[in-house]
Amino acid sequence: RVPGSEARVARLTRHLRARLLDFGPGGPEVLSADEAAGAVRARFPGHDAAKILDRLAASAGVRARLDGDCALFLLSPDTRFEDLDYLWGSLFDLLKIPSTPSVSESRGQRACFFHPVPTGTGIV
Repeated sequence: RVPGSEARVARLTRHLRARLLDFGPGGPEVLSADEAAGAVRARFPGHDAAKILDRLAASAGVRARLDGDCALFLLSPDTRFEDLDYLWGSLFDLLKIPSTPSVSESRGQRACFFHPVPTGTGIV
């Protein structure tokens, strides 16, 4: 590991947790945020997590692991804060949260920011 990478992953984890909590009512429910592992687990009340993750992958290029009925976002030191903001905007588009601006339309890029799954199945 690169020196300081643990601190960066912890900051990224706190940032993603805060962005998901920004949604308020109707948004994701953060179940856990493990700063040491860089893992944020959330569910989407009223929505099928598998469908949300499939749509994130197809429309925004964002991938995460399905963990039961929840999304598991695994962050690495290479994750950019901009990628987390892009994820936030993409989720706003998919969840159709009322009266909230979307940032994903202005990005014009796709974000793939999670590290490979240990089983070699691709990006999580």
